[in-house]
Amino acid sequence: MRYDFDMVYVIPESLRTGDLDHGPGSLSEQVALWRDPEVAKSLQRADPEVQDLFRDSGFGLTTHQSDLEPDTYPAMDDDARLMAVNLLAENLHDLGPASKRMDWGGFDLDEFLDHLDRAVPIGSISTAKGLKKAPTSLATQLAPLRNAFMSRVAPHLFVAVVFFLLINYGLQAVGIGDGGMTTFLRVLVGDFDAATSDF
Repeated sequence: MRYDFDMVYVIPESLRTGDLDHGPGSLSEQVALWRDPEVAKSLQRADPEVQDLFRDSGFGLTTHQSDLEPDTYPAMDDDARLMAVNLLAENLHDLGPASKRMDWGGFDLDEFLDHLDRAVPIGSISTAKGLKKAPTSLATQLAPLRNAFMSRVAPHLFVAVVFFLLINYGLQAVGIGDGGMTTFLRVLVGDFDAATSDF
């Protein structure tokens, strides 16, 4: 899946119903919509809590047709994108351990973060300036989101490391030797030919 998204202006309900008392700026609300239908479908399959997480952070669960190349976005959307990412980080952090028990419907948060790292601004609003400032500002905004993500997966990573260390110790204890762990991992991933060559 590709995790590109576009910031799309939406018309508030008050304007659709004819109440025009909000004045200038009432069309300034934006929502982040996905370019890849598979990403939207994954969130539509996700638990309601995950859907609310994205909605509350300014992300929609639908798509937007875009002619832009992957990993690019309009330079004028830079601030709005960073605001949405920062809000997503705050909301994910607020969920805490509860996020571990949720079904994300196939949405891969780590791949989403990788996309955010790669994405570069293009367009008429000083592309060169945008390219220069994006890595620093984006890295700053991504830090809390990566921290929130790591707090969600770190316990699982720790358990996996301890599990494999114990297996390695057990294999050495029965005489398989230092190559036992490598052999075991190869068997786990189905590389049986390479595994048998270790003996």
